[in-house]
This record gives sequence, C-alpha cells and structure tokens, in this order.
Amino acid sequence: EAHKQLSKTYIDAAIGGDSASASARYTAALREAVLAADILAQDVEAQLAAGNLLLAFGQFEDAAARADKALALSPQNADAHVLRGNAKAGLKQLDQAMTEYENAAAAAPTNGLIHANIGLVHMAQGSKKDAEASFQKAVELSPNSPLARISYANYLLAAKEPGRDEDELKKALATAPEDV
Repeated sequence: EAHKQLSKTYIDAAIGGDSASASARYTAALREAVLAADILAQDVEAQLAAGNLLLAFGQFEDAAARADKALALSPQNADAHVLRGNAKAGLKQLDQAMTEYENAAAAAPTNGLIHANIGLVHMAQGSKKDAEASFQKAVELSPNSPLARISYANYLLAAKEPGRDEDELKKALATAPEDV
C-alpha cells in the first residue's frame, strides 16, 4: 500500500509549472521512487513502479535491474517480464525482449497488450507475417483496448494496407475513453 501512496505523490508532484521545474519535479520523483524501492526491497510493486519510471527516463539498464529484482521475488509476474522486455527493447536487444514478452504471455495468456509488444518486436525484426498475427491476437484478446487497436493500425499503415489501417484506427478511437 505504501507504493500506491508514493505513486500518487509522484504524479501530484509532477503536474504543473514550466518545463524546467517539471523536469526537476520528475527527476525528484524518480529519485524518490528508486529510494522507495530500495527501502521496500521485498515489494514487487515498488520495484515495478521504480522500474517503469526508470524506463520512462530512458534508463534501460537500471529498469532491467529493477525488473530482475521483481522477478527474483515473483518469477511468474507478467508485469515484471514486460518491464524487462521493454528495457531490453530500449537497449535494442530484441531477442531478449522477445523472450521476456513470451514469458509474460505465458504468465498472462489473456493479456492482449503483451501480444502487441510481441508484434512490435516482430516488426522491428522484419517479420511482417508474425507481426500481423501478434497484432491480430492482441485485438482478439483485448478488443476494447485503444492501445492494442492503435498498434495494429500502425502495423497496417506500415504494411501499406490502405483502408484496413483507417478502419482499425476508427475502431481504436471508438474504444478510447472520452477524456483522452
């Protein structure tokens, strides 16, 4: 529960002000998240929260290390595998990213967004057929997820599928929350 309050504090601290002060607040929030994760070393969620902030700041090695800590505590944690996969993708280690996403899919087989990540790696590796199958699986498992649908629409756009990309983007917009 402590990590939930810390996350709320980070978000509250980062809102408002000019870009220089926002950058300072984000940096402070990152430091606090890492410190909290160090204090709450046995808390998987604290490791994931710190790892995701590190990832957002482009600190991929440190994010992977936090994912490793979370996985040491909970080896089948799909979110930890996704975090590690995202960090490895950021480091351009696509084979390792794919392994982590596949581990995440095995741990959470109904999570369509994991399949969208798998599709992104397939795209980056030039495997169009596998990419399309992964994006289709993402939409099949998470039909109301704007992110799954936008990922698929982006694939269709890159694959030069006129009409299909636009149809999928319209579906994505239809599933998006009103306040986005």
